[in-house]
Amino acid sequence: MTIHWSIESSRKVNFAEACEYFESAGSGLFSKDLDVTASVLRGLYEDRDFFVDFLVAQLKAGISVENSYSSQVFVLRKSKYYTLRAVVWDAPRGLPGEEMFLYEMPHDHDFSFFTLGYHGPGYETEVYSYDNESVVGVKGEEVETSGHERWRLSERKVVLFEGGKDIHSQSPPESLSVSFNVLQDVGAFEIKRRQYQFDGSFSRIEKVLNVNPLPLFVRAACAVGGDAVEYVEEIARSAPSGYSRAAALKALVQLDEKYVGLAMRDNSSYVRNAVADIL
Repeated sequence: MTIHWSIESSRKVNFAEACEYFESAGSGLFSKDLDVTASVLRGLYEDRDFFVDFLVAQLKAGISVENSYSSQVFVLRKSKYYTLRAVVWDAPRGLPGEEMFLYEMPHDHDFSFFTLGYHGPGYETEVYSYDNESVVGVKGEEVETSGHERWRLSERKVVLFEGGKDIHSQSPPESLSVSFNVLQDVGAFEIKRRQYQFDGSFSRIEKVLNVNPLPLFVRAACAVGGDAVEYVEEIARSAPSGYSRAAALKALVQLDEKYVGLAMRDNSSYVRNAVADIL
């Protein structure tokens, strides 16, 4: 289950000090001295100026912040082992784009992350635990969960979500709220697991959520043909990731059914099921 810290009082930790600590923690940021990390984040809550300064700078610059997330997210610092970002949560008002908040959508994360309630009442979240390594990852697959939590990310609260373990679903806050996240970098930690969306009961996989350009690339390669197909075949045969092999094999099978045998001989049940779904 998630790990919680409710630290009533703390010294002020300014933004630069917090980033310096995250840098010094390096590869141990999400596994060692967790209480210290939580206290640093709690101290960052006491710095009520840096986020205001950031917003003012962005408004003056015409919202020039660059990030690969949704428009509710502001990346404040990106380093080798972590990304520090602010997330704005608001109650739905029937406006276009509100689906970006992903409310009432049970999902896990492939990475671990700390979160801090910085402003407002905070979203409410429901959490179950499961073992990402124990599932195949196909749509409709039943998932065994354990534990159950429901809590609100109120101001000053610090929580650690563990990648591949915690499934959570947020409900809208009563009014606009802001949280800060310290995300584990997928590349630096060589994280290979898939991220899933689950059904409303948290008990079945609905789909894979990881954003990955590979499926589109291999489909394009097969459509164009020529030497590009040979590279797709290489991925289908030897890629270490089952997700990658499945994407390549599905593209190949759609090109020519002669590849079905290769797919069905794969040692991963995820790959075999993924290809069988399109036959």
